[in-house]
Amino acid sequence: MSLNRLGATTTMENFFTYLINSVISSNVQFLAPLYPIVPGAPLEEYEAAALKGFRGMGPVRVGNGASNQRQNDIYGSVILAAAQMFWDMRLPRPGDRALYHQLKPIGMMAKATSLEADAGIWEYRHRTRAHTFSAVMCWAALDRLGSLERSRRIFQRQSRRQRA
Repeated sequence: MSLNRLGATTTMENFFTYLINSVISSNVQFLAPLYPIVPGAPLEEYEAAALKGFRGMGPVRVGNGASNQRQNDIYGSVILAAAQMFWDMRLPRPGDRALYHQLKPIGMMAKATSLEADAGIWEYRHRTRAHTFSAVMCWAALDRLGSLERSRRIFQRQSRRQRA
């Protein structure tokens, strides 16, 4: 939505392409909290022992340990971002029935995990709990999917009336 407000539609289109290719089309049981910009690039985290870190306050970590965590807010993040494709008429590839059907399983994942323990957006290491933010983002995912479904039905009714 920020890219939309800035009028950066080309960047927004590129983000949607990345989102669809890397995340939505991944057909996995659970979504990861982050994905590499370069497909297949390693995300595993390790400590660079030779580096002292800022003001000697190491450890210096390379990679991102969150790639192995469960963060259930990702479902809401993905659906809220992808929903823009259904409403922004400037986009050359608007949201369609096929995209909606790709988003539905993500919504079902949100429903299934909304109250499950996760690392949360704070990325607690080695600790999981049920987090309010994660639950709210899962619920937001379901709400937005419901909005898309209702608007899709309205558009279908309008197109039937126009044909009659």
